[in-house]
Amino acid sequence: MNSELFAACRPDQKLIVKRILLRKDISGEVIAIFHEQESDFWEGVGEEITYDGGYKPDADECLTCDAPDEARLLVNEMSKNATSIPEIDTKNFQNEKIKALFMESSENGSGKILIQQFTLREMLSRKIAYVIQGNVFRRLTDASFTLPNSLTCIIENDKLKFKSFHNLKTIFDMTSIYKEATEEDIRKFASHSTLFVGDPDSFYASTDQITRKLIYSIQKSNILGRYSKERIIQIASEEGFGINRTIDGKIRVPSKKKERKMFLSFLDDRVYKGPFTDERYMVGVGSRRQI
Repeated sequence: MNSELFAACRPDQKLIVKRILLRKDISGEVIAIFHEQESDFWEGVGEEITYDGGYKPDADECLTCDAPDEARLLVNEMSKNATSIPEIDTKNFQNEKIKALFMESSENGSGKILIQQFTLREMLSRKIAYVIQGNVFRRLTDASFTLPNSLTCIIENDKLKFKSFHNLKTIFDMTSIYKEATEEDIRKFASHSTLFVGDPDSFYASTDQITRKLIYSIQKSNILGRYSKERIIQIASEEGFGINRTIDGKIRVPSKKKERKMFLSFLDDRVYKGPFTDERYMVGVGSRRQI
């Protein structure tokens, strides 16, 4: 089991792993920091939620998904002898394109990998920084960095566990996990014979990440191909979900973002009625929202 510090670097399109050499007198400190951050990561977490592209976890939850290929690369590298992994070029440190710092958890032989997002904020040599030398300050000129304040994710049993997808995708290529509609998909959706979109160009320009995810999911399930517009309108009526129609009977896609997301969530089977309050909710987009 490796108890050394490693860097996930992306000098070009490919993620590679390099080793960061530490003096023995600070190696233990770094290990302790990672373990403390692991404890902070799990503090109060009682439930792991499978990531679906839109859910924002509460304080007592974390998200989980299958580890993509680049995350598995880290696992594979950790199975090697550490000395076989190339070292960071300290003379060219700023150009190593480090995306994450990580190390293997040594706790009970768990094999977990603890990962911190690494950004330009951590590279002190890019800032005006001063250190004490004797009784005076001198400017820091050597390549230097700080450790981030928290873990971004943990790899355990071929699963990625995280709380922010935004931070996660700065490290790994997540396209195999998170898929969203392309421009062609969106325009194809907007021109579907069942639907009416008043201004397709404006519709495309105003789509955000969640909207693209919903459109991708709707197209993947082929809801508009499996159900006629009459049947969709009937189901909406039975469920008390309002849908507007054009004179020729097409389903009018709302132009306002909030209403549009509700409509797309309805098509994606993400709208439900609370069994006790009879209130209607939209799930899987941010968090549960009353509509």
